[in-house]
Amino acid sequence: MQRKRLRSGGERTYTRYHAKVDGKWVSGKTYKECDEKIRKALREKVTWGVASNHSATLGPYAREWFDMHKQTLDPNSRKNYRIVIERHLKPYENLKLADVNPTVVRRMLDRMTAWGRREASVNSKSMMRAALALIFKSAVADHIIPTNPVEYAPLPKGKDRPVFVRSREMFTDEQVAAMLREAARDLRDGAIEWFRLLTGMRQGEILGAVLEDLKLFPTDHGVWEGYYTVNWQLQPISRQHGCGEPDGSGRYPCGYLRRGSYRCPQAVWDVPPGFDFIPLDGSLCLVRPKTGKPRIVPLPPMLATALHRYVEHVGGEPNPHGLLFHTPDGRPFTAAQDRERFRDLMRRAGIPNADERHGHECRRTVVSKLSSEGVDPGKIQRIIGHSSIAMTEYYRDIPQEELLAGMEKLDEAYDLKQMGGKTE
Repeated sequence: MQRKRLRSGGERTYTRYHAKVDGKWVSGKTYKECDEKIRKALREKVTWGVASNHSATLGPYAREWFDMHKQTLDPNSRKNYRIVIERHLKPYENLKLADVNPTVVRRMLDRMTAWGRREASVNSKSMMRAALALIFKSAVADHIIPTNPVEYAPLPKGKDRPVFVRSREMFTDEQVAAMLREAARDLRDGAIEWFRLLTGMRQGEILGAVLEDLKLFPTDHGVWEGYYTVNWQLQPISRQHGCGEPDGSGRYPCGYLRRGSYRCPQAVWDVPPGFDFIPLDGSLCLVRPKTGKPRIVPLPPMLATALHRYVEHVGGEPNPHGLLFHTPDGRPFTAAQDRERFRDLMRRAGIPNADERHGHECRRTVVSKLSSEGVDPGKIQRIIGHSSIAMTEYYRDIPQEELLAGMEKLDEAYDLKQMGGKTE
């Protein structure tokens, strides 16, 4: 029996029915309604071994999940999952977890929008699906729902430009030679492009290259030899308010909203405990490489020689962070600056569709070139820094000429010359 005080000052008594099934409460206004919920919970228990918790909602549970797991997430994952939870899941704050099925997940992904209210990209949708999969996986483990609905929702598809197709492209030998020649015209800006074209390193590893990790040695032939040890990569890391909790309007004690966290006088880096990083400029930091392990990249003699000349050339410039490549005033290059510089190089070298190409394609080019020259796949894997030989093979492109040469071996195997290319 529930009593409710009325505005007139009187009281009204209501009858409600409650029952507990497998530790979960169900309720109804009538005996029949409650009895049906009991039957449904029992069916779920028989089918799945657990009764669903129909009161848990997506917003609070997602935030609780993030607070529990953020200590194990790297800065990029933290940032991405926070965007999903605070922005993309906000319209579904009160959606009950038990009411989410694959169709609901698909609709949530289809209705995602980006800044400017346009449709979100496939990458953003994939990021949200990945976050939802982890959140609902945790809900299954907590016995809130019987199954994970995200597992049965299809992967996002859309009309994005096919990034995965572009990343499979590689530069031809002629194109690489043209870019090397063009880059050689300017020692200061050209050295980083030689480094990119001839090592196949990731963009973050190039921009985060540290001068002390470059080892160069003179030879008796007037050229230099050496290697570079990849210990760091450049990566932006966000900061969060450290001044306290926001008020009802979302404003923090420092006076800024959440998006102004970098202005907070007590801002803290959004990284897990023990995360190894070195702050440089603004949000740009040096973090450990993607594999988490250092690797050695041998340098071709002419590249080592060019780097020696470059280091001497910029030796008088400010370099407070000890970077190998930096702006004239000593700051690290941003990813946008680096991307535009490489595209300018491609345009000057006559590379078609330069605005649609990326420096990461140099990575595929180096893998494919080393492979075609007969370098052992295991050695390529260690030079490039792939986690497996399978990934190295994925990056490898084989020219049609080599494929044709391989198929021509069938001529010899089956003695096809006897046919004379004719059939009767």
